[in-house]
Amino acid sequence: MIQKVILIRHAKPLISRKGFFDYQKAQEFIVDYDEAGVEEIKEKIHVFDEEISLVYCSTLNRAKATASAIFGSKVVLVEMEMFREFERRIPQIPLLFLPIGLWLLIARVSWLLGITKGVESFKQAQKRLQTAVAFIEQKTRENGSFILVAHGLLNRSLIKKMAKKGWKRSSGNHFNYLSIHILEKTVVDFPQNLPLSK
Repeated sequence: MIQKVILIRHAKPLISRKGFFDYQKAQEFIVDYDEAGVEEIKEKIHVFDEEISLVYCSTLNRAKATASAIFGSKVVLVEMEMFREFERRIPQIPLLFLPIGLWLLIARVSWLLGITKGVESFKQAQKRLQTAVAFIEQKTRENGSFILVAHGLLNRSLIKKMAKKGWKRSSGNHFNYLSIHILEKTVVDFPQNLPLSK
């Protein structure tokens, strides 16, 4: 039996990145980004050959909006905090105006180095990630497949963690908006209630 995990990154959020930001405006951008909807998904997203009835997603609006746009009302959508993107906070650097992309890079590096305060730490995030992997594997054992609409860095991290548990990536090679990664694992089904040998 081949078990499948399908990881989808959200669509492009409806928020402008133009201009230069000081640290306060950059932090406001992060708040707005987490609340933003997403651009219209014009192309058909083909995810799975079998009928889909249950999809998991992050509680952040961009993931929820993407899941709803792709799957519509035909599925049960389960929102879970454990699938939120890793947090960022802009460091207070006065008198500095930068493109938002640079601010976000600084924020992520600060978080990785353990400098950022007031948000989930890198160590805490790794524990959440382990919990998420265990949950995904449990649900995949029960149902044969698992579909998640989440975020770029979280999906990338899930792939690395699951590779250590024997999952192989059969599809997907980038983490752009609406990227899809399929992980597979072959499980041997042993027949039940075999007669005991004498």
